[in-house]
Amino acid sequence: MRKLLSIILIGGGLWVTACKTGKTAQGGRTSGVKDPAVLQQRADSFFFAAQRSKMLGDYRTAITQYSDCLRLDPDNAAVYYEVGRLFMELRNAQYGLGFTRKATQLDSTNKWYQMALADAFAVNELFDSAAYAYGKLARLYPENDDYRFNQGVFLARANKNKEALAIFYQLEEKAGPVEEVVYQIQKLLVKENRVEDAVDEIRKLVVLNPGEARYYLLQAELYDANDMIPKAKAMYDTVLQKDPYNPRALIAFATYAKRKSGWTSTGNSSPALSPTRIIILMKR
Repeated sequence: MRKLLSIILIGGGLWVTACKTGKTAQGGRTSGVKDPAVLQQRADSFFFAAQRSKMLGDYRTAITQYSDCLRLDPDNAAVYYEVGRLFMELRNAQYGLGFTRKATQLDSTNKWYQMALADAFAVNELFDSAAYAYGKLARLYPENDDYRFNQGVFLARANKNKEALAIFYQLEEKAGPVEEVVYQIQKLLVKENRVEDAVDEIRKLVVLNPGEARYYLLQAELYDANDMIPKAKAMYDTVLQKDPYNPRALIAFATYAKRKSGWTSTGNSSPALSPTRIIILMKR
């Protein structure tokens, strides 16, 4: 079996050792063909063979065939991209990053290569670099809010909370309160110990959809998780006014009752906690 493409790790980047153009390995011997058209034809043949192997799920053979293609066409960005993706599939994130990086170096205008590089950074837990890559895509394609959103997500994972908040606030200003963005903002606000601001952020969704119980529950759980129990109780009570048998609110009531026996809901309008209601809860 022909050897896989030789890979050398240099300074955090992977560089591929390829034979000089005009030579190809076949049974350990080299060919002296120098006609560019013939060389390109052979390179294309290896590329399409690799594509077939990839489609059949034989990734290791595909990598070998791609390596033969690179020996004849060492500046082929598409091949580096394909090999990078295969290494990611094979759970070799470090090699995957090296090849996708090489693809973007050879062709910096291809958005698919840039996206693959951003994802490879993320899998390697290089969240700063992933955020930078998505920021570059966002500048190149400002109409695509997904790139800006991903930039914010990876800034948050890199613990750059203020920068991430700035990104999400920009998105919110542009499109209004969107659930995915609001959730990201409230998580960052909680990290910054700004619980009331986080609750206010969720309240924007309540204003848009006042009948949605899970938004009230999220506010209650934010208060609960930060030991603001009276406010949590009041919010759970609001949930039970809207949905008397809401499981999460009833479980919260039961937990509070266990902590301090005899406690009931904060308002007279919501049903009292009782064994019968707990039984009904278990059956639902």
